[in-house]
Amino acid sequence: MESFLTNRPDTLSRCTYTVNDDKSECSHNLGTKQKSLRQKVYSNVLELIGDTPLVRINRLGSEAGLKCNLLAKLEYLNAGGSIKDRIGLRMVEEAEGAGILKPGDAVIEATSGNTGIGLALACAVKNYRCIIVMPEKMSKEKADVLRALGAEVIRTPTGATKFLSDDWMYEREFLDIKDEPNSEWWHSMPISSLSLREPVMVSSNTTIQAVLDIMYARGFDQVPVISDDGTFVGMTTLCEIMAKMSRGTINAQDQVSKAVTDKFRTVQLNDSLAKLSRILEAHNYVIIKFAHDHYLDQSTRQHKTHIFGIITSIDLLEFIVKRNESNKAVKLNSVPQEEKTSSTVAKESEALQ
Repeated sequence: MESFLTNRPDTLSRCTYTVNDDKSECSHNLGTKQKSLRQKVYSNVLELIGDTPLVRINRLGSEAGLKCNLLAKLEYLNAGGSIKDRIGLRMVEEAEGAGILKPGDAVIEATSGNTGIGLALACAVKNYRCIIVMPEKMSKEKADVLRALGAEVIRTPTGATKFLSDDWMYEREFLDIKDEPNSEWWHSMPISSLSLREPVMVSSNTTIQAVLDIMYARGFDQVPVISDDGTFVGMTTLCEIMAKMSRGTINAQDQVSKAVTDKFRTVQLNDSLAKLSRILEAHNYVIIKFAHDHYLDQSTRQHKTHIFGIITSIDLLEFIVKRNESNKAVKLNSVPQEEKTSSTVAKESEALQ
């Protein structure tokens, strides 16, 4: 047990085997089983891992004028569909041989997909419990394959390395947004400069069908959800409703409180438009909320959160475009009449149309 656990990735390899040595001198357990490529019946699916065929690449080699044989190793013909099947099976066999893995034990793997499939395949045949931890960014198809092989799949939030992105750091105010020489005129302006519309909100006990009708009539993709006393509960979006309906976890007559999400970004009115634009590059909408203390009596206080407004990309773009047009009109009108050329007059007329 001790020697197995101290074999860390950052230690020097203790293997003395080289290509020219006899395999009997290798310190690893190479196994003794022999498999035939033409075998018709196998004892289990694990025997289909390895011994993948080599195929000669004829046309590419001749067209390139190669003077050697060009071969392709078809690793996708492994039982799990990738070369990682070899690794998964080998890890299980090595652990069994060292006495680390025993009947009734569990195998836990943090994986992005293919290695986990190889491990899950080996555990399914050898009757071990397999737990696969994978980030949410990995495809649903890989998670479905792992579950089909009997593995328990735990999805973790994506974002452990988000700090490497300057946009992510700016968005969360870990870095200051500095004015650059070529920055836009609106970057330093506060969000309060926008013409914000009063948000349309729905009660948490409203049916999902009624919420969908409101969203369709107003052309919204998302609406805030509030409690009976007006406190902000969360957001419901078309994507959230569609995802839960497709999984069968909600229906149209359920209350919208079952389709509320807390995955959204918030800003303050004094935040800059530069910060807002960076957030909107990654999110469909941003909400402005404010909190206050509500006293029921001298000793009873409630902390409540309310929505001030919702901002989407179209709100920011509309502000920029209209202000640009206004600035152009001001510049044209500021030119003295006697100094206006025919081209200036033409541009002015065109701008005012």
